[in-house]
Amino acid sequence: MLTRVHHSLKTITAYVAPLTAAQLRPHLRVDLDVEDALDDEYIAAAAQWIEGIVGRPFAARQYQLRLDDFPSLEEKGSGSLIRKGQIVLPRAPVTAVGAVKHYDAEGAEQTLVNQATPDAVGDYWVDIFSEPAIIEPAYGTCWPETRGISGAVLVEFTAGAADPALLQALRLLAATWYDNREAILVGERVKEMPAPANVMALLAPRTLWAF
Repeated sequence: MLTRVHHSLKTITAYVAPLTAAQLRPHLRVDLDVEDALDDEYIAAAAQWIEGIVGRPFAARQYQLRLDDFPSLEEKGSGSLIRKGQIVLPRAPVTAVGAVKHYDAEGAEQTLVNQATPDAVGDYWVDIFSEPAIIEPAYGTCWPETRGISGAVLVEFTAGAADPALLQALRLLAATWYDNREAILVGERVKEMPAPANVMALLAPRTLWAF
């Protein structure tokens, strides 16, 4: 029987909009700045929606991933953070793993040692070139025992990078919301406002299919 590892993800880096209202105006074919405040809200909402879909921040950000326990080497799972004992990082591209910490069986916080090279001594190995990036026990080892509490494992990592395709999707989505300011379209039939097909076409090949 598989056990799902409960997790939570917290963004540490302060949010910075990937575009300004002034940069969006040419796409909207708008010259005046009278609606810049509204445009900033569209940009922020569109950016958060896109990042939630694809798992890719528009710029490098620091994250804290909390797990209730290390995954078992025997467990396998789809749609979870379990892959034969691997911790799968839910944002990409990962550029660095800052720390892997846990509360041991006695409740003391311990910091594990990164295995910098395959022949080095360490507690865990990081593969940031995979997408999604993974963290797994060093070769021939297993994860240590943890305290039976929520959030006993902490992973600190940095992920995100500029992507022209995501920026274009952001422009298209913000412009759609600018032109259609209600959740429904009223015409021959009343229908919900869909996500634009051109936006989804840009996002599909960049979506981190891990969760």
